[in-house]
Formats: sequence, C-alpha cells, structure tokens
Amino acid sequence: MRNQCALSECCIGIIGSGKLADAVVPYLLEHKQKIAGIWSRNKKKACKIASRDGISVFDTVSQLVQHSRILILAVTDDAIDQVVESISETSLKGYLVIHSSGCLPLDILQPASLAGAETAVIHPLMTLARLKNEPNPLNIAPVGLVCSSKKIEQSLIKWFSGIGQEVFRISPESRPLYHAAAVLACAGLHQLFMTSAQLFEVEGICTGKKAEKLLMPIVKRTLELGFHSKKVTITGPWSRQDSQTIRLHLKALKKSHPKIFRLYKCLMDLSREEKVNKTG
Repeated sequence: MRNQCALSECCIGIIGSGKLADAVVPYLLEHKQKIAGIWSRNKKKACKIASRDGISVFDTVSQLVQHSRILILAVTDDAIDQVVESISETSLKGYLVIHSSGCLPLDILQPASLAGAETAVIHPLMTLARLKNEPNPLNIAPVGLVCSSKKIEQSLIKWFSGIGQEVFRISPESRPLYHAAAVLACAGLHQLFMTSAQLFEVEGICTGKKAEKLLMPIVKRTLELGFHSKKVTITGPWSRQDSQTIRLHLKALKKSHPKIFRLYKCLMDLSREEKVNKTG
C-alpha cells in the first residue's frame, strides 16, 4: 500500500478466525473493501468464514501476505507477538499492519515497522457477541485509533467518518485503564446481571431464566437513565441513604454470599464517592 492511498484501494488480508475475524470479514465486504483472503491456524474455522462470505483461504500466512497490502491481525492478544514475528521475516515496505487489541500498544507491531510497514491499532469499542441474524455490531462501534504516521491516521479517520462511525484517539499510557473500563462496561455489567439472577435462584425466589426475565426491565431502564446521569438520580437505598435497609443487605450477604458482599460494598462505596464528587 502506498502511504497516501485510500483504504478502499488496498487488498486486505485477515489473520485469525475468532469472533473478530467472523465479524470483520462481512463488515469490510459490506463497505465495499477488497479482501485478499483469510489465514488461520484453525483452518476449519477459517474455511467456514470464507465459505460464508465468498473469500479465499490461504494455506500459509506468507501466501496471504503476498496477496495483501493491509494485514489485520484478528487474533488473541497473546498471539500477536508470534504472528507479527512470522509476517516480518520478509520486507513489508508498502504494507499497513493492524492489530485490534484494546490493551496492547502500537509498539507490539515493532517487528513489522522494522520490516518497513506502517502500523496502526484499530480497536472497536464493542462486544462482538451476537444472536443469529442480528446486524453486525461493528457497524455501530466507536473506534479507538493509534497510528504510526499522520498520513495513515488521516486516511483511516476519513474512511471511518465516511461510513458514519466515531473515531477517538487513545494515548499509549491510557490503554490498560481504557480497556479495563471497557471490560467493566461489558463483561462486568453482564456478570453483575448474572450474579443478581443467581441470587434470586439460590434464595428460592425463582429459577435462573425466570430471574433474568424479572430483572431485565429494571436493567434496561437503569441503562436508559444512565445516558441522562447528570439530570436523573437512580433511586434506591444508596441514593436515599437508607442505612437500616443497607445494613440488612450487608448482613444477609456477608452471612451467605461473602464474595457478593464485597462486590456490593465496593459498588456502594464507589456510588457514594461519585455522589460526593458531583456535589462537591
């Protein structure tokens, strides 16, 4: 890829076959991008994606590199080092190499840079889990961006802005806490919901599926109000500072569910601190 060329003029190779690859291939095709093909250590999964979306599967990563000018490393964070080393054994002059980790820095792609490539981190701030026949979640994801050059950054911002997606920059020192916050908003939120449902079930209030159904309206409403947090105060004993009710909660949880007791107390303390900061 010439540094000044537009993203749409380049042939893209996908390395990996997990959830990100499964979402990014149809996403790129939907937005009229040229895909050279896919390679993965798990050839069965790569073939499944390729068959569904009508792209090529390569037997080796070196073959994929030869037919591509942009390489997207859609692999686990722990696998990035090894993949970068393997693709950097030959010259990558004129290439753009991208990883999509929310936590790992741009510098992890240094072997590709030394081989001549431009590099970038493109992190979609979105869970990639989806139900059958749901729209591709990548289409509504804000995109965290770090690039090795201004030219590449401008080209990527222009492309994402052109399809209506918000782009934001993440400083290297902020990446671990940025990603930790994203995990809390996704996996943390899900676990909190499941923990609440498990309490219903363990205490004999109702079964797990019924508990999830009963809790869903309050969860949805709370999330809706969360977007207006400066105007709306979430109701409940924390907000009202109902000390007697809170003591009963803590006593019951400490006796039967010590882990949830610690979680409840930590969240309550954070809620109180936030309230003090808002009024202070």
